[in-house]
Amino acid sequence: MNSSLTHWREQPSLSRLSHDIFDDFFNAPLFLNTWKSPSKNVKVTKTDAAHNILVAAPGLDKGDFNVELKESVLTVSYNASKESENSFVQQTFERSWRVPEGTKPKDITAEYKSGVLNVAVNRREDPPPTVETIKVK
Repeated sequence: MNSSLTHWREQPSLSRLSHDIFDDFFNAPLFLNTWKSPSKNVKVTKTDAAHNILVAAPGLDKGDFNVELKESVLTVSYNASKESENSFVQQTFERSWRVPEGTKPKDITAEYKSGVLNVAVNRREDPPPTVETIKVK
């Protein structure tokens, strides 16, 4: 069985990089920023039935997420804002994985529950390679 899901690329945006820099600075004990960047909170697990991509993203709504499949590349992203009495935080995230050839949108489900987005990509058995004999002349 060669049904694999591989991490393809992560697109660090300028806003994400600048957020990480400011997040590091403002997380000193004087500043209590509890809404950390979840970009490091991604876990991929494998079961007999599916590959599961788990993204820890507490405080978001399911409408904040975008899950796309294009040419065997699955991309999970979101762009969310959080505002409190004395602060405003813009949070962006994007990460992509190469999925097995032939994966269709119907093979993928996404559910956001208790602060975790679970994207399940159904595993498929790849057909055995065909062997063609070439006649030597």
